[in-house]
Amino acid sequence: MIRPSPHAKAARTYTSAAVETAGPEALLLLVFDKAIENVATARVALTGDDPNRIEAAHEALTRAQAIVGELQLSLDRERGGGLAGNLHALYDFCLDRLTAANLDKDSRDLETVERILGELRDGFAVAATALKTAS
Repeated sequence: MIRPSPHAKAARTYTSAAVETAGPEALLLLVFDKAIENVATARVALTGDDPNRIEAAHEALTRAQAIVGELQLSLDRERGGGLAGNLHALYDFCLDRLTAANLDKDSRDLETVERILGELRDGFAVAATALKTAS
């Protein structure tokens, strides 16, 4: 049995503590960070020559799809109005491109998905900062 290194265990402990103590705004940013990380991992795997690249890309894309799907499901379309509708459409586009990349094993659209998720994340970060400053 392979035992995790002390560094890996410390990193997991730190991440766990960060998640448990984070407010809703910080949690949202962490979720976006994880989605972006998975898309980047899949993009690199699909363009590499590692023999396990297809499996690695599939796992990363599946995780990214699950995260984006949860972001989409969390939208309150009644209270969010047009903004929630626009976000829903962006998430739908990202899910479509992630699914296509996973089925076709093609990284062509992953940079676009990564960029969209990054811009959304940055927008939420600015909004969270503005909310803290206003209160």
